Amino acid sequence: IGTLLDTYHNIVLPSACTVSDVSGSTHNFSGSYLGICALVEAKNEGYVTSYELVEFAGVGLFADSIDGMKDPSTSYWALYHNGVYEETRGLITLPLVIGDTMSLIYTNFITNATSSTTDMRVIALREVTEVENQEPEPSGSGGGGGGGSGGVNHITFNVPAALAYLTSKQAVDGSFGNSLLTDWAAMAFAAADPGEAKIKLRAYLVSTAPALSGVQDYIRHAMALMALGIDPYAGTSIDYIAPIVASFDGTQIGDASLDNDDIFALFPLMHAGYGSADEMVSKSAAFIIARQQENGSWVGGVDVTAAAVQALAPLSSLPGVSTAITKAENYLRLQQQSNGGFANSSATSWTMQAIAALGQQETSWSVNGLYPSDYLASLQQSDGGVELTSASDLTRVWATEYAIPGATGKTWNSLLSSFAKPAAGTTSTTGGGVSVATESATTTPAAATATTTPITVVATSSSATVITEATSTPTVEIFADAVGEIEDGTPTANIAQIPVQRLIPEETPSPEPVPVEETRGQVAAAAAVGDMDWTLLILTILALILLGIGGYVGFARKYWR
Repeated sequence: IGTLLDTYHNIVLPSACTVSDVSGSTHNFSGSYLGICALVEAKNEGYVTSYELVEFAGVGLFADSIDGMKDPSTSYWALYHNGVYEETRGLITLPLVIGDTMSLIYTNFITNATSSTTDMRVIALREVTEVENQEPEPSGSGGGGGGGSGGVNHITFNVPAALAYLTSKQAVDGSFGNSLLTDWAAMAFAAADPGEAKIKLRAYLVSTAPALSGVQDYIRHAMALMALGIDPYAGTSIDYIAPIVASFDGTQIGDASLDNDDIFALFPLMHAGYGSADEMVSKSAAFIIARQQENGSWVGGVDVTAAAVQALAPLSSLPGVSTAITKAENYLRLQQQSNGGFANSSATSWTMQAIAALGQQETSWSVNGLYPSDYLASLQQSDGGVELTSASDLTRVWATEYAIPGATGKTWNSLLSSFAKPAAGTTSTTGGGVSVATESATTTPAAATATTTPITVVATSSSATVITEATSTPTVEIFADAVGEIEDGTPTANIAQIPVQRLIPEETPSPEPVPVEETRGQVAAAAAVGDMDWTLLILTILALILLGIGGYVGFARKYWR
């Protein structure tokens, strides 16, 4: 969102709200998007824990206390709109639109010194009905999940408009500017067919080998190929499954300090001839379960947890899987917010897929009568894209690509076509030294049912901007629950809930794809050096030095000048 600061809390502003002042009087506001309702929503979202309102006759309501902070003898809560002090308007007369900021700053009216600040930014507007506007009856229940829809007018996410938006951002060659966005576009187009744009994208993926570096890149790209019915073994010039298999160390896949490379690896593997009976799959599942935290989540929060539910759902026959999924579901339900969503658009999209993987309907995931789709739809703009139009194209394309599978209720497993393993001895080396399968594997379209969403992902690069998917723990895993704002090509702030959950550094260009067999040789060579006796190496170097001093001057001149 351009200059979006990481101190702002994002607000989906309702058109109506009800508040009570310190005297107990009730005040109803409806039909306009006002500052007072932004404050109410900030409390609903947990951005502030409490506030007290005082009414001055003929003037209106003022915030007298926020989070218990007040001293009427010296200080007051000053109201700012888009960074400018409001001298004439108050909370009940200040209209807000999408993109506006509102701040309440604790100010000493003698010295003008400021201290605590509550900052909000309007990212979407939500129309509220009269029924929803009524004050709720006292209830002993709390937390996320459950509840009927009451009189809420639900918003529908416009999938055709989202597809049209993505199509408008597609390059002439069929790509989306870099391999990360191009790959996620494949999964969006698999969830809802845009026609010619999908054909162009498929042709691009078949003919173009992206620059990939780590196993996460191969995982994501394999998923993209399979989503468009392309054999990841032999459908292009590179076998994209082999590097994933080669990264299995007997216990887990990829980096042992990460969870989501293992989680996401299950998607392509389970559609590439591997199943629960294969050691790589069963041990990876066991590793994933062992990494689940006590509260039911995985490192990365909502995003990675929702992805884990999707990945583990087809493996319910394995030990511990069903229990892990139940714990994860309980965690996700507790994370649902009062607007029906989960932290941001990306986390919401992935959780909607997890709900489908659980075989459930989102009507059973209701808070204040609102569903996850209500929140996601509230973030869709008039051009069909998700997130504010002031955000960069990269941010909005990425968020929209995530949103389409979620809005259509399709899991990643349901989007991927299945391919058999190549028969033993059917790989060969073609021009450029790339190892590929020479016999086409049989493809079987994946079931369209939900059977089971920045994955450490995918630091990819192109001649333009590099985007890296990030998890909510920036020092550990990159990617997941949200699309960050991008300035100068670098993701910075989480668009859906500020403070941000991650910061992503700018990436350097990735090397060209390395043939699988060549990579194995490099790994073996590296291992050999690592196993070398360092004492022997040091003694050898000392001996060579002594030999040089002893008279091999000609040799030294020849080779070491």
